[in-house]
Amino acid sequence: MIRVNSMRLQNIVNNYMEILSDLDEDSKLYSSMAETDKYFKQVSNSFRNNMKELYTVFEDYIAFSLSAVGVAVTDNRLREYILNAYKLKIIPEDFYEFYNKTLNIRNTFAHQYKKPTTKELVKLYKDNRDILKNFESFINDRLKIHIKNNRKDLLSLYDE
Repeated sequence: MIRVNSMRLQNIVNNYMEILSDLDEDSKLYSSMAETDKYFKQVSNSFRNNMKELYTVFEDYIAFSLSAVGVAVTDNRLREYILNAYKLKIIPEDFYEFYNKTLNIRNTFAHQYKKPTTKELVKLYKDNRDILKNFESFINDRLKIHIKNNRKDLLSLYDE
């Protein structure tokens, strides 16, 4: 089970890093294109899909992290999960504020709405990119600690 949990967290971190990279690329392309460009709509859709995936990874990370400390995620609403994750230091304060403030965007994706516009999403991404990059470092550090602690746990089995 320890190995599976480390692999799951590693997948979450890897997905997050890949999505951030894709968002960087898409936001640059989107900003450099005119609406009349042949591939503008595809770039716009790609950016929107990546933003949707970003919020999915946020939820995956929080659900994984809370369950790892014994908090049943089925008992709470998402805003409560986020608050619990912040109180337990599973997410940093700047990310907590960003995620809590933008949770309504996640809801628009969940219900297939076309708002906010891609232009607004690109602005949101660019304005909060530092927070998202810091969160990448934060979860990477948590992964390293998780793996290190799990290796200690595995090694202690052989010491007995």
